[in-house]
Amino acid sequence: MTKEQAVALYDSQWWIGKSDKEIALFQINEPLLCTPFSVFQKAVETLLDRPVFTHEFAEPQSLINEYERKLLKESSYAE
Repeated sequence: MTKEQAVALYDSQWWIGKSDKEIALFQINEPLLCTPFSVFQKAVETLLDRPVFTHEFAEPQSLINEYERKLLKESSYAE
């Protein structure tokens, strides 16, 4: 995504009406911020069920890995 595309997406307020999961999973995989940071942070906190500090967003793969571990744990409880 180009900077101009990211700005246009931000201006469209695409996140309105989306679930926290949709917001978090889209934005965490997009290097350019297309969502207000406060909305993104809240979405990730909801997804991970914990506070997420600003410095943690410098390593998005760590947050993705944590979410994947959470899914595995939840699926093992379901069995």
